[in-house]
Amino acid sequence: MNIKNVPLFFLTIAAVLLSGCESSPTAGSETSPKPEATLQTSLQDLSTSDSKPNLSEQNDATSHQTSENSDTASISATSLNESSASDTLTASAPSDNDSGWALILVNRDSPLPQDYAPKLTELRNFQYVDERIYPDLQKMFDDMREQGMEPLIISSYRSREEQQEIIDEKIDFYLGFGYTSEDAQAQAYREAAPVGCSEHESGLAVDINAEEGDLWTIYDWLARNAWEYGFILRYPEDKEDITGITYEPWHYRYVGRKAAKEIYERGITLEEYLE
Repeated sequence: MNIKNVPLFFLTIAAVLLSGCESSPTAGSETSPKPEATLQTSLQDLSTSDSKPNLSEQNDATSHQTSENSDTASISATSLNESSASDTLTASAPSDNDSGWALILVNRDSPLPQDYAPKLTELRNFQYVDERIYPDLQKMFDDMREQGMEPLIISSYRSREEQQEIIDEKIDFYLGFGYTSEDAQAQAYREAAPVGCSEHESGLAVDINAEEGDLWTIYDWLARNAWEYGFILRYPEDKEDITGITYEPWHYRYVGRKAAKEIYERGITLEEYLE
């Protein structure tokens, strides 16, 4: 079935839900975590415009994540000319050279080290990213806005505790539908990555939707251009047998510009590139 024929309501619901648990279109919602002491509390750009979003179904589906952040989600963006990343970040902008930190593989077979703790930059809408990807992420968002789009990050860094909360919420959800404890846990882990196995825990992944305008305009632009900024479509179509994750047009992962260019041009996944 051509995914573009699916009604926008269901796609946006799936986009938000899947951002929490990458492996299933029936995944539940999540909230943004409050990171640990490594957080660099420099309120950065990547915020949204002053106008309210017109994707009401999308915002309804974001559950308590979006509703709790609604006051800050509409803060207008600040240009890098007004608030330079070099003034607020302790790390310099990433180079075109691949770095080990940007190419770390995170999936069910390759969990993050238990002591993994990225240094984070706080964005204006209570989202957090590894400080090293911020310059390229900001540049990408600036260029999108210049072309009339209104991108919105709906999920980014997630702590181990946050990931466990998502799993626990799913277990409770299925228990409420009469599942046995064993079956509820099995279903939850089919939908949610185990702790340490979600890319969101790395601080290198972001889920991007549209605050305003056509959702697929955002997705199409990202699919064609994100590689230029060091980001890849992490879970493309027809690659589920390799990634273990269904197609997610909203989920982008930073790998560095050199790797992103090759992955894009070859039409491969991060797993294939690292082989």
